[in-house]
Amino acid sequence: MNMWFETIIEDEKEILQLQYEQIVFFEFDFGNDGGTTSWPHIQVNTLHKIEDIPEDQREVIEEQFFNTRGGSGAASGCPYHKG
Repeated sequence: MNMWFETIIEDEKEILQLQYEQIVFFEFDFGNDGGTTSWPHIQVNTLHKIEDIPEDQREVIEEQFFNTRGGSGAASGCPYHKG
């Protein structure tokens, strides 16, 4: 895994972002002979602090992941796996 910080200028504002890359190898069992196949899965991403995300996008993120209305007060988690 490699990670690095980068300072960028966006809308005349200085923003610190974290970028990373990592390779994970999944092993799959194929056939009846006990053989496995190693399959690389490459992940690359750029992360910004929540306060540096534009307000309209931040509202969507907060609604999907941090909405505590109508529940136990915990974050709602993944919007696709709400229970």
